[in-house]
Amino acid sequence: MIIKLPLPDGKQPLIKEGDIVDFDTPIIKVVEKKNIKIPIAQELDIPAKNIFLSMTKNVGEKIEQGEVLAKKKALFSKKTYVSDYTGIVKEIDHQEGTVTLSVTEKGGEKINSFFKGKVKKVDDDTIELEVQEAEKFEVKESSSFFGGEVILIDDKSLGHFKEEISNKIVLIKKIEKYNQLKLEVIGAAGYISLEPLSREIDIPSATLLKKEDWDKIKKLNLPYVSVIKKDNTIYFYR
Repeated sequence: MIIKLPLPDGKQPLIKEGDIVDFDTPIIKVVEKKNIKIPIAQELDIPAKNIFLSMTKNVGEKIEQGEVLAKKKALFSKKTYVSDYTGIVKEIDHQEGTVTLSVTEKGGEKINSFFKGKVKKVDDDTIELEVQEAEKFEVKESSSFFGGEVILIDDKSLGHFKEEISNKIVLIKKIEKYNQLKLEVIGAAGYISLEPLSREIDIPSATLLKKEDWDKIKKLNLPYVSVIKKDNTIYFYR
C-alpha cells in the first residue's frame, strides 16, 4: 500500500527512491532562503528603466553562480554582471534598477524521519511511502510533523508504563494536566489524544477530529503513526 506524505515547507529531501527508512533516518534538511537585492542599473551604469533590456534571465528563472545575469552592449564596449549566487530571479524593478534573487543558504539542520517504510518516490515536497497496511484519519490540530512507534494507554495507568513510553508516541483518550508534564519527563516522543490539551507542552501533540475514530483506531492496533500538520491528517500503519 502506498501513502503520500507532504514534506514541511522549506525542507530539502535527503533520501531517494528505494531507500528503507525508519525513525532514526535523516530524511530532510532545513533550508533557509533569503532575498538578495542587486543594483544592476548601477553596476552596468544604465538607466533604471532600461534594466529589462539588459537582463539575461526573466522572473522565475534560475541563475547559477558565475553565470551572466545582465549585460550592457555599447558601440565600443561590453559590460556584464556575473552572479555571485545561485538562486531564482524573484523580482526585476525598473524603477529602482534592481534585481532580487531568492537564494538558498548552505548547510542546515538535518531532521530524522517521522515515518517508517520503503520510499517509492520522492518529489521536492512529497514522499510516497510503501507500507503493508494503513488507515487515514483527520486531526483537529497538531503542533508539528511527527511520528513514531505507538503505545496505547489510559490516563490512570500512565505511571505503570514508564519504560514503555520512552521515545514512543502515546495514544491516550484524555490526559489530565498533571500527567501532561509527566509525559515530557518520562521521555515520550509525542502524544495523540481525543480531548484537547489543558496546557502547552514541549513535545509534539495532535488532537483527533472525530470522536467516533477513537474506537476504530484502538481496534486497528497499528504499531506506527505519522502526523501530517500541513494537511491535518494522521496515518496509523504497519
